[in-house]
Amino acid sequence: MAEPDLPPTSADQEAPGDPDQSAARSARVYNYWLGGEDNFPVDRAVGDAVMQKLPQTRKLVRGNREFLERAVHFICGEGISQIVDLGSGFPSPRPTVDELARKYDPGTAIAYVDHDPVVVERWREVRADDRITAVLGDVRDPQPILAQPGICELIDWDRPTGVLCVGLFNFVHGDIAEMAGAFRSRMAPGSYLAVSHLTTTGTSPNALAHILGSYEGEDEARPVFRDASEIERVFGGWPLVQPGLVDITQWRPPVAPGEPSIVQCLAGVAQAP
Repeated sequence: MAEPDLPPTSADQEAPGDPDQSAARSARVYNYWLGGEDNFPVDRAVGDAVMQKLPQTRKLVRGNREFLERAVHFICGEGISQIVDLGSGFPSPRPTVDELARKYDPGTAIAYVDHDPVVVERWREVRADDRITAVLGDVRDPQPILAQPGICELIDWDRPTGVLCVGLFNFVHGDIAEMAGAFRSRMAPGSYLAVSHLTTTGTSPNALAHILGSYEGEDEARPVFRDASEIERVFGGWPLVQPGLVDITQWRPPVAPGEPSIVQCLAGVAQAP
């Protein structure tokens, strides 16, 4: 049985940057599934259409978010004090990456990067801190991101850095290994790259057809599924920390994981040699 609709949110009012409400946006659909407020009726309609066919969607999305939190805890627990969050999405719900990271080091530098100007503006509204920046950038064109003054002034690539690509490539077409390689080439030894990605490997073909069918006509929000070998290439041969590239529920869970979903999402963290 599909989960009930969430009540109307404050995001039904006009948001900063006069966002386009004529089509669903991946960041806003994801935000809806997480119970955030940065979404519109068009996003909730797409989100509900997916959940009607796959009621476990919200559980999967929350599992991805929990992987993000565990990955940040791991990376910052290893002494990393600067994080670049690619495809950050909106700052709700909490805890945010900066809140997680600063439990380890209150001076941790955080750069949020997203291709949606409304997302970037939202971060700038809620985070007024000279050690946190939010910049506009599209991972399909990595060099402008790396050259962004906000990134260059905050992130010292000669020091170990944590780069997060959690759920990012689910909505990106093209050679994602090459895109990630642009960032890997700038990352110092000892840096960490965290990735999660929807995968065809182990995913029910019927579930895959249902998901893609729910996004018909919503090209920007339509996810991309890749097989495990394609996802592993994103790490560029860097050694994966234990337990390797596994289902998100299996990556260092605080309790014994349950059965994997019929929709598989792989996750891993690798360290620069």
